[in-house]
Amino acid sequence: MKRLPSVVAALLLALGASADSLTPADAPAALGFLDHVTAPLPADEEKSWRDVGGRQFGIFAKRYHIAFAGYAAAAFALRGDAETTNVAVRVLSNCIRRYLRRDVWAYSQAKSYWGEKPWAPDPCWRENVMYTGHLLQLLALYEWFSHDRRYHETGFDFVWSSEKRVHYTVEKLIGVTVDQMRENACGGVTCE
Repeated sequence: MKRLPSVVAALLLALGASADSLTPADAPAALGFLDHVTAPLPADEEKSWRDVGGRQFGIFAKRYHIAFAGYAAAAFALRGDAETTNVAVRVLSNCIRRYLRRDVWAYSQAKSYWGEKPWAPDPCWRENVMYTGHLLQLLALYEWFSHDRRYHETGFDFVWSSEKRVHYTVEKLIGVTVDQMRENACGGVTCE
């Protein structure tokens, strides 16, 4: 088996399965696992979550684990009943809550990144589609399955310190992403 991201490997281990042996009957246990690991955890488990990926510049960064957990929950919701959808919505909500935590996006403020840029500490304003794109997708999936428009209407904050916070709504996040696409001759958004 190829090396799997730790959340997937842990899921398979918890199910006593391999990537080749999962069946639809495994879905409730898999979704239950995602519900557990994305919810607020006891301090010792939370520390292991926070330490996922070590440095946040590689493919094992927390933002990817969180986003992929949300995408898996949405996939279960597409094929599930109302109860499955409710659990998936809770997982997506937990993923968004985690995604907005400073320890997930603070890497973007490192001096070697954008720390000197005028938009710091805003992790979405420019050159970070690998964070912004996943956040936007999680917000869209949450709204789709929950019919809850809170992130459109009241928005959310990136809190850097008690003095520095950046407020967004889904519309603003879409706007800064589209603006970057329009400004780029290739039509894309700079990664990291």
